[in-house]
Amino acid sequence: MRLSRKIAAIALVLATPLYGTNYAFAGLTGVQVPNGTRPKVVLPLIGGTSTGVTGLQVFGNAGSSPTFPINSAATGAPVAGYGIQFHGGKVMNDPNGVNIYLVWYGNWGSDTAKTIIPTFIRNLSNSPRFNTNTTYSDINGVALTGKINLIGEYSYPTNTLGTSLSDANIATLASGSLGKGTIPAVLDPNGVYLVLTAVDITQGTPGSAFMAQYCGWHDSTNMNNPNPVPESQNMKYSFIGNAGTTAGCVAQTASSPNNNPGADGMLSVITHEIEEAITDPDGTGWWDNATGMENSDKCAWTWGTRTTSTTSTPIGSANIVSATNNSALLTTTVTGITNNSASSTNSLARLVSSNATTTRAGTTITFTTTANHSIARGDLVTVNGGVAKAPYPAVSSAAVTATTANTFTVAAAMPIRTAALTLTPNLTVSSVRAGTTATFTNSGTNAFAVGNLVSIAGAPAPYNFAPRAITARTATSFTVSLPTSPTDPKPTGQSLVASVARAGTTITYTVSGTPTFRVGDLVTVTSSVPAYAVPALTAITAVSGATFTISKASTAGTAPLTVASTANGSRTISSSYNMTVNGANYLIQQNWVNRSPRGICAMS
Repeated sequence: MRLSRKIAAIALVLATPLYGTNYAFAGLTGVQVPNGTRPKVVLPLIGGTSTGVTGLQVFGNAGSSPTFPINSAATGAPVAGYGIQFHGGKVMNDPNGVNIYLVWYGNWGSDTAKTIIPTFIRNLSNSPRFNTNTTYSDINGVALTGKINLIGEYSYPTNTLGTSLSDANIATLASGSLGKGTIPAVLDPNGVYLVLTAVDITQGTPGSAFMAQYCGWHDSTNMNNPNPVPESQNMKYSFIGNAGTTAGCVAQTASSPNNNPGADGMLSVITHEIEEAITDPDGTGWWDNATGMENSDKCAWTWGTRTTSTTSTPIGSANIVSATNNSALLTTTVTGITNNSASSTNSLARLVSSNATTTRAGTTITFTTTANHSIARGDLVTVNGGVAKAPYPAVSSAAVTATTANTFTVAAAMPIRTAALTLTPNLTVSSVRAGTTATFTNSGTNAFAVGNLVSIAGAPAPYNFAPRAITARTATSFTVSLPTSPTDPKPTGQSLVASVARAGTTITYTVSGTPTFRVGDLVTVTSSVPAYAVPALTAITAVSGATFTISKASTAGTAPLTVASTANGSRTISSSYNMTVNGANYLIQQNWVNRSPRGICAMS
């Protein structure tokens, strides 16, 4: 029988024992594994809530708490439980400490995890963090050990079981490590075998998979199939995968204490699984009656007080073979020019003062045209050639303040009770609209962009302006803001040259090989071409393949770089940690400390 506890984001899943045998809860009453199945403790990915060991069924009245008689061979009594209970079964409590074995699988290459993880396990032993387990006891009341020993390691030379592993494959890898590398051939019943997989390995099945539902799990299994299981044949093992920078399993993605988010994330899960294997190796040790949670389940993904530090470290150099910038000198041929100025002439049939029926001075005149007009608010109008039509004053280049389809209004000082005037014959009104933009039509397709500064060589006034910003653009035209009048020319059939000088804002460097740089790293560039030299540390804004990009101004038309140059980088590392041992920093989940009066999640 194997009893597994998985850090996951799903509810309880039940599965059959690996080798088809049923576990015998010898000497216990009050708990059973129904129908030969085993419970799995499931915990969420970061941010979720654990559902605990919900597969255990309790005899007796519904809703009652399970009771577990103390084994008659016990020489003492277990310590009291505070928010967690002891269920009378096995715990791992060798006075010399619990032994740890590392089983590496997958393509670890030069990953620093192979140094970070062993160092961490040695540092974890008897640390304040791991000594939280000493608040628990075995059936005789003897406090559990805070000591662990890293005994042996084995690295599988190839992915002999493929890159997608089942739960059974993990058991096979654990048992298959016996007698290999520095791992003894005889099963250690006082050991926990950690199967550690690299980022190229997936594990589990749809609905119950690494990084989708969980981040790791621990288990115990019968090696030679006797029933009940003798302790000498009971293998405790665990699966912990390298999630890389996947946030669901790695809280250290942006603040890795050891500059390796995947390894730092594994350390927290490793601690979680080891201490649960010690306090509840077979599901009959310490767990919470109310929730089924084991000790570390109760504190999953809680960190307590964190310390943050920032350091800058060199990250080496790279040989630059070429570089480009986004400056440009662009031209297109202009064939025609228009502007949005306008003029019109209309006939007037009626004039009305704003005081025609009141005893106050008037302030406006409203003109009615004989037909709908195109006059717009703001246009300048002249009525009757600027000659007054008594009793109405002369209107010359007056700004229109309001319009309807066949009326327009201008401001004017009018005597009291100026009567409306019907015009016979009609008068004439002329309007002029000042333009605000000029649009240039080009042959072919222009490569201009909104914001580019453009000038037109040899253009007639008012189009012979100093460089102006393009406000709108299509493939065959571009527009600038420009005051114009209806008398300005709108030439066609032209062959004028429009030029854009676009200053550059970024430089992209290509290096030989694959750079180790990443976005946010700071670089300097040494180059004999001043336009591409970067003497001050500058942040990388983009990385793609063998290129990296920085923000740097360059003059329009700066030629590409073809001279070999050198980039030197440094990286600012933000480290968040809650545990320091032997000078090394770690971010580790808290553990449930079995401390009066109610227990607590803590780091010591």
